[in-house]
Amino acid sequence: MTVPEESPAPAVRLAALCFRLEKAEGPLGAEGPVRDQALNVVAAVRAGAGAAELRALLDTLEEALRTEGLPYGLDAGAFRSAPTDPRYGPLRGLQPRGVHAVFCCPAAEPLRCSRAQRATWAARATPPGCPVHDLPLREERLKL
Repeated sequence: MTVPEESPAPAVRLAALCFRLEKAEGPLGAEGPVRDQALNVVAAVRAGAGAAELRALLDTLEEALRTEGLPYGLDAGAFRSAPTDPRYGPLRGLQPRGVHAVFCCPAAEPLRCSRAQRATWAARATPPGCPVHDLPLREERLKL
């Protein structure tokens, strides 16, 4: 007997939905049942849906995406692989103190997704928007 695969956390799935809605390509960009289901998820998030309701809506969206021919649904991780050899590493004798500016999800913690994208100087003038929450992404500084 195989163990059923557990679905990723809602924050990860919301980040994937946010990214794909912004691109507006494929089944999420065209009118139809998949886009309608995605908009149902967005409406539930904006209304402050609970975790159980959100999981059920995201599961229904995943199933609709698979029906439309996307075998991995919202999961982009299935297409990525970790590099086999380390290419970058710390220099001996130096303490790294990199500070990077990134744009993050503007929502509060229960409905915050894990999306983060690099904040360039051009993007800081007009921050990109979040299609799920209909708010501009907020800038955050990460210290490495």
